[in-house]
Amino acid sequence: MPRNTPCRDCKKRRRKCVWQENSSICTRCARLELNCAPFEDSGTDEDDLPAEDGTSELQYWLHNVSELENEMFAMEKYIQQQAIARTTPPPAQDIMSPTSTNSSTSTIRRRDELLFANSFLLHHQQKRQKRQQQQQGQEQQQPPQQEWNLTIVDGILRLETGITSIEELMNYMQASFRYLSPFNNFFQSESVRFESSSVNMLIRALRLVSQKIVSRPLIPLPINRLPVLHDYRAIIEQLIRTYFKYQNPLYPFLHAPTFMKHYHQLQDPMTCPITLALCVHTICVPRRIIGYTAVEKRQLAEFFYTKCKEMLVEMFDDPARKFETITVINLTQHFTTFLLLQFMEARRLSTMSYLLCLELYPIYKNKQMSQQMRIMFERHFIFAESFMRTLDMMIEDKVDDNLPTITSVEIGDDEDELTSQYLIMYNHILRLLTSPFMITLTAQIKRILNGLGGEISIEVIIRLTDYVKEWWSSIPDHLKLCEDPFRSDVKDLVEKCDSKIKLAMFLVVNAVPTVVNACLLKPRKTQENADVLMMVRERALKACLRACEIVLFTIKRRFAMDDDMPPMTFEMLVNVMYALSAIASNTDNTVLISSNLQSLFYDCFYQANAFFPSGHRIPPSLSPLKTLISASQIQELDIYERYPLPGYAFICDVFNQFFTHIQSQFHGSPTTNPMNSA
Repeated sequence: MPRNTPCRDCKKRRRKCVWQENSSICTRCARLELNCAPFEDSGTDEDDLPAEDGTSELQYWLHNVSELENEMFAMEKYIQQQAIARTTPPPAQDIMSPTSTNSSTSTIRRRDELLFANSFLLHHQQKRQKRQQQQQGQEQQQPPQQEWNLTIVDGILRLETGITSIEELMNYMQASFRYLSPFNNFFQSESVRFESSSVNMLIRALRLVSQKIVSRPLIPLPINRLPVLHDYRAIIEQLIRTYFKYQNPLYPFLHAPTFMKHYHQLQDPMTCPITLALCVHTICVPRRIIGYTAVEKRQLAEFFYTKCKEMLVEMFDDPARKFETITVINLTQHFTTFLLLQFMEARRLSTMSYLLCLELYPIYKNKQMSQQMRIMFERHFIFAESFMRTLDMMIEDKVDDNLPTITSVEIGDDEDELTSQYLIMYNHILRLLTSPFMITLTAQIKRILNGLGGEISIEVIIRLTDYVKEWWSSIPDHLKLCEDPFRSDVKDLVEKCDSKIKLAMFLVVNAVPTVVNACLLKPRKTQENADVLMMVRERALKACLRACEIVLFTIKRRFAMDDDMPPMTFEMLVNVMYALSAIASNTDNTVLISSNLQSLFYDCFYQANAFFPSGHRIPPSLSPLKTLISASQIQELDIYERYPLPGYAFICDVFNQFFTHIQSQFHGSPTTNPMNSA
């Protein structure tokens, strides 16, 4: 082939050939490079179609061959029909003249064959013209591809073509990433597997403890006479005021105006199961404003819970009290699970609540509920479904990736401002977590957190920050601390912020990179992708350290605003502890966690640890969790049941053992340690 003539593939792609030296092979076609220069050829055949690769062109010709085979089969069938027609006796009028009959039959046969051939050719020509028209229409619909002129000056790639809009900028960024990146094939390949680089002690401890004591009966606490029980109405009213001031705005299980109207009509509040469940829930919350000792909390909670459970048994069979039953169960789940460690009882009640929600769901979907009941049903259904999945994970090691049935909640017109603001925040969080992008990512992150390992594509990792920013830009201004949550001077803005709702939302947006990047520190490398994955790991390491610092700084600011446990603070602090453990436990990691970051972590840990009930800290030498990290085992758990609040003694022990594990991995710990002064 002459060197000045393009090869067939380059001709179809309208580009110049690059001939191999002393050969007739076009190296450009062999490599299928994507940065070819346009090539105009006026002699292009009309039948030539642009092909993306050899496979598409082969499929096109195979399709044509298949059509020709079908048409040839039709022609053969027609000829067979004509042969059968010739053997059929002619009509009566033709028998009278044999000579004229033979001549007429031959003429008719030739005419029919000619008509069939013409019709066959006409049919094939029409199909070809129709196919060409469709191809021309597709070419007209496709917008012309944009081109950019690039030059290299002093070893630096420079864009010479001007960019006049954000759309052109995005197109250029995508094209440069696709065509110029040396890692193009890698980023478009299959997902990369990431292993768990550290143990999440809270998840593992909850799972092992729940499985070990799942069927153990509760050891009753010795009864002490409480001098306050003679005036239980005053106790109930105090707990109701505390609940609606501090707890219900954060987790609005009750419609405040409706409940208060109902409560004031009660002759005896001890006859109302929802009122008793509210009291149980309020006593269990670790808030200093309640003021009772640990023994008083346990006995008050058991007193109200026993009365409430007696009524709950009678409510199960009453079809008119299904929603009331759901409300009572959801309000008492914290007591049975995280205070008494009664996981089987919590699982049984949780299943009952979830099944009742499923029974009421068709009525909700058909809009046969009142507005007030519909609003409250959404919140209880979301809680019942998520809590049951949490218990499934703890008891049966199930990792559920299904979407929640309800992904947004409605806000009542008569609800207070603080409750409405938190509900708006929850709706935006649900919108983020239930988006297809985050569902794909979090499904694998949950597996890594549970020690199972997960597969994540590099493209998803690279897009994460931009996706979170897009979601953040859609949030109302009254919920946002700033326009860019990842800006460099964000700590100054946190220090000056006085809005609790803005700080809570800011914690959420920074918790995402904290957890995700902590799960990306141990990729499974191969010989082909080792260099690139090390770059991804270093990027995740820096982003994780930065996110940990911001989350801890925000928690510290939130503690300074009031003497109370801020919402989501414990969960966020546990996420940071897992991230720091994952960073420090990497054997090939030479990065020092700075002393400033360690001091900040110690400060936040100490303040959060102070909210656990006094006298519920187990000495490290007696802790059943001391072999959790090394052997994934837990010793006998009788020690927790010696405390008035067994669940808080257990969680406090996990919290402190996790802290001790992280501290042992730090390089160059600060001189002060809050554990020594606690």
